[in-house]
Amino acid sequence: MAPNTPPPGWYPNQQGHMQWWDGRQWGQLAHAPSAAAPAPYYQPARPLKDTGIAYLLAILLGGFAAHRFYLGQIGSAVAFLVLWWGGWALTFIFIGFVMVAIAAVWWIVDLFIIPSMVRTANGMPSH
Repeated sequence: MAPNTPPPGWYPNQQGHMQWWDGRQWGQLAHAPSAAAPAPYYQPARPLKDTGIAYLLAILLGGFAAHRFYLGQIGSAVAFLVLWWGGWALTFIFIGFVMVAIAAVWWIVDLFIIPSMVRTANGMPSH
């Protein structure tokens, strides 16, 4: 499937009629709804995540793991928040510096793997 191709489902065509998209080509038109044949189920396409937005969030709001929340990686985003902000809270006993350093390395690694994370969030195979 091409990067911006919608998932299979029923979509309105240029004339406003519902037409089946199988992921590669357009298929049959839906018949007029009647009691015997209900209208086909319409499934709107899920908006794709954008690499540029993920980078913008990582750079501007990296300490809040905004890029991970945006890409649907809630568990690792919460873990990053605990590591980053917990580290800052514990700097007075010095273990906090280690936690902040680990979180900073994690953030730098994220800057390199954001394209792969976006492909995964969009349901596309990673390269």
